[in-house]
Amino acid sequence: MRVRDLATARRYARALLDVARQQESGEATSQALRAAADLLAGNDELAAVLMHPAYDVEKKRAVVREVFGGSAGETLVGRLVDLLMARGRLEILPAVADAFAVEWNAARGVVTAQALTAAALTQDQQDRLATALSAAAGVTVELQAAVDPRLLGGVRVTMAGRIYDGTVRGRLQGLRRHLEGDR
Repeated sequence: MRVRDLATARRYARALLDVARQQESGEATSQALRAAADLLAGNDELAAVLMHPAYDVEKKRAVVREVFGGSAGETLVGRLVDLLMARGRLEILPAVADAFAVEWNAARGVVTAQALTAAALTQDQQDRLATALSAAAGVTVELQAAVDPRLLGGVRVTMAGRIYDGTVRGRLQGLRRHLEGDR
C-alpha cells in the first residue's frame, strides 16, 4: 500500500475515533471495523461487488446497509464503508481498521503485541502470555497471536516496535554469536 494511502487511512481512522468516542462506542466500533475489514478481505465476491465501477451505487449501498448495519459501532462502520465505497477508496478499509486499532489503543493506554508461534496457542496460553507481557511492560497488552510454521518452536513477540525473539532459531543464533565472540 502506498504511503499516501496509509496517511489517508490514518485520517479516516482518527475521524472515526472522534465520532466513536463522542457516541461512547469506541470498543463496539473497533470490533465492527475489524470484522468489516476481515469480511471484505475474506469474501472476494463481496469485495468485487462493492469495488466494481459498473455496479449501481444504490445497489451497493443496499448491500452495505444489509451487511454492515446494526448496532452503534456497526452503524458508524457502515457509514464509513459507504463513504469509502462512494469515493472509490474501499481498498484502504483494512488499513483504516489497523490505524483505528492503534489510535483506540493509544487512547486507552493499551499496547498491541503480536506473537508468532510454530503452533496455535490455546486461549489460556494467550491470556498467560498477555499477562506476562503486561507485567513486564507495565502497560495493558492486547495480544494478537498468529502461527508461522517456519518457526521451529518458541515464540517471537513484536511489541512497541521491538522484537523479543524466544524462538529456537533465535536462541541458536544467539548461542552462535556468543560462541563466535569467545574465539
